[in-house]
Amino acid sequence: MFINMQQNKSFAGSRGTLTGRHTSHNILASVPVLNFYLTMGSCEPQFVQQFVKRYSLNEALIPHEPTNEELAEDPGYADLFVEEDGLLVPAEDQADNVQKARDTEFIKDFMQKWRFMGIILSDMDTASNYQKLFNLNVRGRSRVFNTWTTRLDSKYSRAQARDRVMKNDKLYFVLKKVKIDELTYKQPDGATMALTPPCREDGYVWQLRCARSSLTQKPRPYDERNGVQKYIYVGQVLNAVAKKADEHYQRRALREHTQMCCLPMIEIALATGQI
Repeated sequence: MFINMQQNKSFAGSRGTLTGRHTSHNILASVPVLNFYLTMGSCEPQFVQQFVKRYSLNEALIPHEPTNEELAEDPGYADLFVEEDGLLVPAEDQADNVQKARDTEFIKDFMQKWRFMGIILSDMDTASNYQKLFNLNVRGRSRVFNTWTTRLDSKYSRAQARDRVMKNDKLYFVLKKVKIDELTYKQPDGATMALTPPCREDGYVWQLRCARSSLTQKPRPYDERNGVQKYIYVGQVLNAVAKKADEHYQRRALREHTQMCCLPMIEIALATGQI
């Protein structure tokens, strides 16, 4: 579960929160819900506004990429743009740097809004439409569904072809851009979005993926496309004596809640925090 960081820095010294709720009302979201929000945040702003208005969502919970005007206001990115006919456009040979800056700011916006909180154990007030009481593990020994793939980045490489997640492996969530596939437009309940957003030109959307590190595999600041990514530390494996997880269910469990029950469980030493 991730918790929404309602105390945005823009509210410093004043009363209020990012979402407009009281500071005592915590907003929690699972990985499938966050991946749904990330899919929205990867779309064009006009579609996000249309989707939010139709389904009464809270736009403050959805990360977004900055526009050229917002990037140009930052002194560190001002040199990347030139003005043509009253519009800000990337300077010559700066298109890749502008995209990397936009991706970096997207990650910053996500980290300002959401932080990894822990693993849910149980909940109460399930019949209420307004609130629930969650029991979470935030540190220490905990059992969790094994959504971590047996290969780093799911590549079929001989160097990464180890059969299963093993003891002492460090587990992470990775915020990165992934190729659009058949699961991209799934809702957390398993249904397909009623409004299908238009695809990006590059065919990629932001998502949370699972990754592990071992003696030979370490977190990297850039993915195989040389795009920026963010590792969020979850914990270290204590016991992984279970059958090998089916990668079909591992992929779907990141978008649908009901698919997690098809996965075996592993025991980890949970530690909240960012790297």
